[in-house]
Amino acid sequence: MIRMRAILVGLLAVAVLGIVTPICDLRWIGSLIGATYMPVGAVFLLFFFVFILNWLLKLFKVQFSAQELLLIYGMMAVSSGIPSFGFAVHVIPIMIAPFYYATATNQYEKLIHPLIPDWMAPKNPDTIKWFFEGLPQGQKLPWKDWVGPLFWWTLLVLAIYLVMLSLAIMVRKHWVEDEKLVFPLVQVPLEMVKEEDGKPSMVPAFFKSRAMWIAFLIPAVIYSIKALNLYFPAIPNINLDFRMEGALATMGKPWNALNPFWLKIFFAVIGLTYLIPVDLAFSLWFFYLFFQLQTLIGAAAGFQMPMFPNAYARAFQGYQAAGGIIAMGVLLMWAMRADLKKMFVTVWKNVSKAEDKGEAIAYRLAVVGLIAGFLFICFWAMAAGAKFWAIAL
Repeated sequence: MIRMRAILVGLLAVAVLGIVTPICDLRWIGSLIGATYMPVGAVFLLFFFVFILNWLLKLFKVQFSAQELLLIYGMMAVSSGIPSFGFAVHVIPIMIAPFYYATATNQYEKLIHPLIPDWMAPKNPDTIKWFFEGLPQGQKLPWKDWVGPLFWWTLLVLAIYLVMLSLAIMVRKHWVEDEKLVFPLVQVPLEMVKEEDGKPSMVPAFFKSRAMWIAFLIPAVIYSIKALNLYFPAIPNINLDFRMEGALATMGKPWNALNPFWLKIFFAVIGLTYLIPVDLAFSLWFFYLFFQLQTLIGAAAGFQMPMFPNAYARAFQGYQAAGGIIAMGVLLMWAMRADLKKMFVTVWKNVSKAEDKGEAIAYRLAVVGLIAGFLFICFWAMAAGAKFWAIAL
């Protein structure tokens, strides 16, 4: 049974991550604890709750249950992207970048400024300047300029989360029970809270595994040495990043077009690969090399292959990836067409509540949430100046 204390602790952990994440990402410029596919901050706090805090609570017989620990982790994982590169690090600067970077040459003041409503961004020149260049000594943060825009952007984020939650409810049964898809990001938390042979113990079985600790220590030691090298250059560095484009450039055309071409030992990816099916892991390697082969053939044929904006990839690779995502979404919806039809008939006619069994919320609420969130996103964009048909599409 999940008790209110788990929700309160989860909210406290979310608040801590909301404060610490931008400090790590932007002030210390260290590990991105919220932006990666496996949210480091959430996993670290779960480790603390399971391995340290819960051990102490077990001494007094008031420990968190596995369900409570997973609820706390879920709250942290879902929210960890908001204060990081998932939202704040991109959206907040984008609000005011057109004003800060406006020059007579780019004519932003004439072309872009009239298109930005007052409610979307602060327009006080001092507030904009201070954001990028820092507050003057003794100057207080100008909250009055930020509260309004952040309020409206927060509503947009909540609507996006509502749509994603509603979709998750609608596809869960088919993906989990019928397709039996693998969700590698939840396997580690599940293992961390799992009780040994179903019996409670002071330390979960996960932390008694010698193989786990060996696998943990290898990257921990290597990255610790690399961190020490950053502060104390006399300590030898361990190179994990081998960039091959320099050697390929000496071979002339078309080989010099293979830029970037990296061979990188990335322990987080190695760990993720361990958790996914073998055929999927193979496809990651295969298509990376296949992309490079396309680049090689294109260079040999004399095609212009510009880089994708703000990415280490060719533009055609980015568009192929986007097309693949769209195709995957269509195919997934097509594969569950029978389940979707049954669900919508159930919702429309309200013939049975049996279909809702095992779901976090009823299908009817999920459909209402999906429609309401979608319409709010559309109207928000219309208020910002977009056409309804464009944002709906």
